[in-house]
This record gives sequence, C-alpha cells and structure tokens, in this order.
Amino acid sequence: MAKVNNLCKQLQSEGMRIDEAMSSVGALVEFFKDYRENGFGKALDCARAIASDLEIYPVFVEKNNKRKVVKKRHFDENDIGSSEPVHELSPQESFRIQYFVYIVDQAIGSLERRFEQYKLYETFLVSYSQQKS
Repeated sequence: MAKVNNLCKQLQSEGMRIDEAMSSVGALVEFFKDYRENGFGKALDCARAIASDLEIYPVFVEKNNKRKVVKKRHFDENDIGSSEPVHELSPQESFRIQYFVYIVDQAIGSLERRFEQYKLYETFLVSYSQQKS
C-alpha cells in the first residue's frame, strides 16, 4: 500500500506540522473506509495476478470440518421448537468478512486513534502557546 508508506515517511520527517499530519491521517482514514467497501475486488484481482505469476491456482478452499450453525431464538419468538440453519457463506465471502474486513477495520481503528492523539496534541499546543503569550 503506497498510501500507507508515503504517510509513514511524511509523518517521520522533521518538518512535519501537526495540521498536515492530521489532514494526512484523516485522508488515509477515508481511503480505508472506501477500501473496506469497494477494495476487495481490486485486492482479489491483484492476488489472482500474483498467484498466476507464481503458477498457483487461485481458489478459495472450502473447509472440510463444517459445523452446523443454528440460529438461536429468544423466548418470545414463534416456532420455538424449530431451528433454521443459518445461510452458509461461500469460501470467498467468508474470507472477505473474516479476514479482509477485519484487517481493514483494525487499520481504520488504529488510524482513528492516531487522529485523536493528534487532536489532543494540537489542543495542548494551542493552549500552551496561548499561555506563553
């Protein structure tokens, strides 16, 4: 991810200003939010190209040890005696939800925490500079 690498280098530079850092981190958060919704197809295409270059057959393997997932019902729901199996996801959709979305959500959370830290730091700097004046 070139965007992440560029931001890391930018944040480590000596001349970085807090307002620039906040703007850059905010833009990266928005990028990841869009990537979470629309990036899986692009990532999948890229992974398929890499697999092809490595002469690996690009397929999502289905797990053999399937457990029957049953939807739990609350006491006030109808048909208490029957349990309907939950819709099973394809291996690709399961990967998207359990890995891709999870990892992107972790990145968004981390960046949002960093953004909050920059806000606190900026508030501290503003109040400190006002006390000095």
